[in-house]
Amino acid sequence: MTAVADYEHTRLGADALGEKTKPAETVGQEAATRLQGEMSATGVVDLHTADNLMVWVALFGGSYTFAQVTGHIETNAWTIDQFLPGALKIEENQVFRPT
Repeated sequence: MTAVADYEHTRLGADALGEKTKPAETVGQEAATRLQGEMSATGVVDLHTADNLMVWVALFGGSYTFAQVTGHIETNAWTIDQFLPGALKIEENQVFRPT
């Protein structure tokens, strides 16, 4: 299940996976709880979007914030650094292109 919150300048999302023995209500509750966490965080993008935007920041500049560093974010930052050394920086929960 995917849950989405639309804002004027961004959209946050969260998801949960079902299983054979897991009730649909539980899946929905998990997705809603994750979305509430994204909504209460200070980030302007959700965790899934955060790792996808990194290459664009490395290439063209800009910055954004997200709720927490994940394994995907760390791996993507490492991969980008292999091709574009020093083009991307992560400090706390912000991604930006160093000047």
